[in-house]
This record gives sequence, structure tokens and C-alpha cells, in this order.
Amino acid sequence: MDPYFIQMSNFILQSAKIICPNCGGEYDASLTCCPYCGTQNDEAAEKEYLGRIGKINRNLRNLPKGSGEQLAGSAARGVRRAVLIIALIVGTVLLAFGIWRAYSKNEVNKHKSDYTAVQECYKQLDAYYEAGDYDAMCAYYQEASEDHDIYHWKHARLCYALDAMQEVDEYWQQEKEAPLDANDLAEVMYCELEIAGVQYDSDAPDQDVAYVDERKDAYIDDLNTRFLTTPELQKQFADDLKEYGGVPSYEQCQKRLKEMQK
Repeated sequence: MDPYFIQMSNFILQSAKIICPNCGGEYDASLTCCPYCGTQNDEAAEKEYLGRIGKINRNLRNLPKGSGEQLAGSAARGVRRAVLIIALIVGTVLLAFGIWRAYSKNEVNKHKSDYTAVQECYKQLDAYYEAGDYDAMCAYYQEASEDHDIYHWKHARLCYALDAMQEVDEYWQQEKEAPLDANDLAEVMYCELEIAGVQYDSDAPDQDVAYVDERKDAYIDDLNTRFLTTPELQKQFADDLKEYGGVPSYEQCQKRLKEMQK
């Protein structure tokens, strides 16, 4: 292409303005892309490309004699280097892909194994529940939950409540020998709130809620006379249990105990 034509075109582009068809911004027509949104200016990009081609042609014409062989040798070395780099990249990608496939396969197998183990736990828990052997049920649940995610079992909340009752009973026995410290009292309060919260768990079966209701009076009485000593406090903690599906806050128990000690 005629260099004079390219030069004149560039001059015209530099003095002209265009409107970006994408964002509507106005900018110099000599720019290869919109400075506001990055949309390419095809005409200016073409002119820049042609200008670079012309510069390469001029440089080739100005090469001294004998440089052709040097250029060929450099090109050959560049090709070999490029092939080596591509081979390394391909090898790295294949290695990474192999590692990923092996990891994914292990994860799938682990997930299947965990799922099977959890289903077996559910079957055993269901058998204890149907037989009414709640002591064995709670003991098995506590042991199995250390290795498997069985927190979604439909009667899990009953296990929590029965374990909480047993733990409070143990603290009451301990209190006969020596006063409970602040950590013990926080545990007692938390367990009693957990017992009270069963009624606010929408996922707990009605028969489980009824079973806990028949046995919770002593724990609720201790909760209200020892910790929640006013109707205002009882309502406050009941509202919190409702909001969080019957699950108490251990931090809130500690805060309440600190307030009592003031």
C-alpha cells in the first residue's frame, strides 16, 4: 500500500472524532479501541496493522547481504525453541489433568463410601428408635457422629435433647458434692435451653417433641429459677430459640452468667 496514503489516512484519523457504537463515548478516530469500554475501532486497527506490515517490509528490504542465511538460522532456532516450549506445556497440562482425574476419582469413591456408611448408620439408628431403645440410640449416635455426618437424621434432635438431660443430671449430682464453677453453669444453662428448644425445631417429628415435653419440666424449672429469673428474660431467650430453630447460643449463656455475677 502507498506509504503516502497511509500517512494521509493517519493524519485524517488523528484529526477526526468518532462515536463508540457500544458505549456512545466520543474519542479520537486514530485510537484502535474505545478508551471507555475497550470496543475495537476496526478502521484504526487496520491502519495500524498495515503500518506495521509496511515497516517490516522496509526492514527486510534494508537487510544486508548474507543476513538471509542468518535470519533462516534464527528462524530455525526459534522454531525448535517454540516446539520445546509447546512440548513442555503439553506435558505439564497432561500431568495436571492426570492428577486431577486421580483426585476426582478418589473424591467420588470417598463420597460413595461415606454415603454408604451414613445410610448404614441411619438403618441402625432407625432400628433402635423403632425398638424404643433410646439409651442405645443416643450412645450409637454420639459414637457414629464422630466419624460421619449424620446430623440430618430425622430423629437427631431427640438424641440432642436426651443427651442434654443426661448431662444436666450429672451436673446436679456433681453439685451435691461441690458448687459448680462458671463453665459448668454455662453448660447446664446451654443444655436446659437445648431441651426447651426442641418445641421450636420445625424439623423435629411431633412424637419426639411430645416425648421431650413429658420429661422436660424439671429442667425448665431449673432454667427459670436458676438463670432466667424474670418473665422478660424468659421471653427474650424463648424468642431467640424461635428465631434460630430451637438452637441456643453458648456465648449468650456465658453473657447471662456474667450479668448474674455483677
